[in-house]
Amino acid sequence: FSGACTGTTCSLTNITANKTVTANFTAKQYTITTTANPTNGGSVTCSPNPVDYGGTTTCIATANSRYDLSQFSGACTGSKCVLSNVTSHKTVTANFIPKIYTITASTDPAIGGRVNCAPTTVEYGGASSCTATPNTGYTFSGFSGDCSGNRCALTSISSDKTITANFTPKQYTISTVAKPATAGSVNCSPNPVNYGTTTTCIATPNS
Repeated sequence: FSGACTGTTCSLTNITANKTVTANFTAKQYTITTTANPTNGGSVTCSPNPVDYGGTTTCIATANSRYDLSQFSGACTGSKCVLSNVTSHKTVTANFIPKIYTITASTDPAIGGRVNCAPTTVEYGGASSCTATPNTGYTFSGFSGDCSGNRCALTSISSDKTITANFTPKQYTISTVAKPATAGSVNCSPNPVNYGTTTTCIATPNS
């Protein structure tokens, strides 16, 4: 009470004048208990907290660098959490999952061979390795992109990766002979010749 009374009870005695009494009320408040799952996945805060009876609070989850928010559970579900008309204590859990990165592999040229990376989806800090296999008529000439050289072992992965396995066609030499040697010449073009392709040879006689 305030005015002619103070405290939590009001009893006026020996009244000899008009009196003014004010009864002051405070809204009941309810606490929002927050939890991150796993605890190192991030944090979650609700504002306001505590919440007046019938009020609204918004909870925001912040993932750590290695995690993404999966969803809320408890008093909230889904990817967003807004609690309205709060009339009791609430518990909110923000569930986090490790970030996932993709390993994308290709070949150059496409018919040159095959490349396989395992695994192709990796959690933050994980590892993946890629193997190149040439097709008939090609040799493996090395990786490019996020790998270089003849081996590809990715470690401590913290972003998406792109790998290209490069292949080179096998080449074959066309040896030419003019017979007799004084009679003329012979030339083949192209020379050497890529596997499976064509060359044309032209003989030119001397006078």
